[in-house]
Amino acid sequence: MLLPILLSGLISGGPAMVQAKAESTKEKAHFKFHIPAGFSLTDVSPKMMDFYLFKLARETGNGPVLTIYVGGHPKFPSLKWSVKPDKKELADRSIMFYAEAEKSQAIETLVDFHDLSYKSDDASPWEMIHFYSEGLSQNDFKVFSEFISRVEIAKKHLD
Repeated sequence: MLLPILLSGLISGGPAMVQAKAESTKEKAHFKFHIPAGFSLTDVSPKMMDFYLFKLARETGNGPVLTIYVGGHPKFPSLKWSVKPDKKELADRSIMFYAEAEKSQAIETLVDFHDLSYKSDDASPWEMIHFYSEGLSQNDFKVFSEFISRVEIAKKHLD
């Protein structure tokens, strides 16, 4: 089961399972995303909004897409689940996830990062990241879990 590996990556901020051979990175708002080899991260954010929206997909265009919402008020959960989400509290973040995700061929995780700030405010409009996708193969689940686990805080404060 990949859930302990996913959580270990979220806790440590380091790699969890799938090692990309030629990954790239992209920074947006407070965060640094590690994009696996063979995948692209596309910004599909609407103009003039207070959130960011990304799609992680294979460069070939085949296969499922991981939707990534960075903002303050995500619609969580977005997928239909038969159980309530599990929760994990850490020093710098709170994590909500579905332990049954892999067998459901879906993934949905909400990470709420603490102590991020924007301009003169003690809070940031980009404290949460909501990840979700469905119709996943076991390999897709591994790749998306790895991607989620490797998101880093690049900047705690934004001007």
